[in-house]
Amino acid sequence: MEGAMEVTNAALGGGAGAKRGTIVIGTVAGDVHDIGKAIVIAYLKANSFEVHDLGRDCPIDTFLAKAEEHGADVIGMSALLTTTMEEQKKLIARLVAEGRREAYKVVVGGAPATQRWADQIGADAYAEDASDGVKKIEALLAQRRGEGSAQLTGVLGVQGTSPSRDPRRPRGMIDAPTCGMGRMHAVPQRRPE
Repeated sequence: MEGAMEVTNAALGGGAGAKRGTIVIGTVAGDVHDIGKAIVIAYLKANSFEVHDLGRDCPIDTFLAKAEEHGADVIGMSALLTTTMEEQKKLIARLVAEGRREAYKVVVGGAPATQRWADQIGADAYAEDASDGVKKIEALLAQRRGEGSAQLTGVLGVQGTSPSRDPRRPRGMIDAPTCGMGRMHAVPQRRPE
């Protein structure tokens, strides 16, 4: 997979135009899954973002040091295991404790992550998949520059809601994670009897 992504990223050439922002992205400590992250990186590069891949099993100190070193606008964190999701929460808590929370936009993703999780831990956005991640990062950076905040609400949503959820989905359906990029699919909801 890594070889395929290297060929894909080289063919994309980083997209046309000026750099749109700088992102450090990695899979959190304790987690070695990175196929979805690699796809997100390809999408970001194709959309003219400067991306620094921190790899997998990445400790919080590395996220923070590399974000500072590269002058990152966004820190992206992936977690495929529910047991490693806490690392996303710990990184945001550390930014707050050190008084650096406003320096970076923080985006979380991965199969077990949800908009609700992002809201609970204070992340700026939840990326449902690679395309959604690019849209939300674009919106976050536009918001930071003070551009069209009314339009951004549709992309970023409101806390506790997922703007990418299909409103045509029948009631009684919930989002359930599948493996891979964290894409969500509707499954019937069990009701208590």
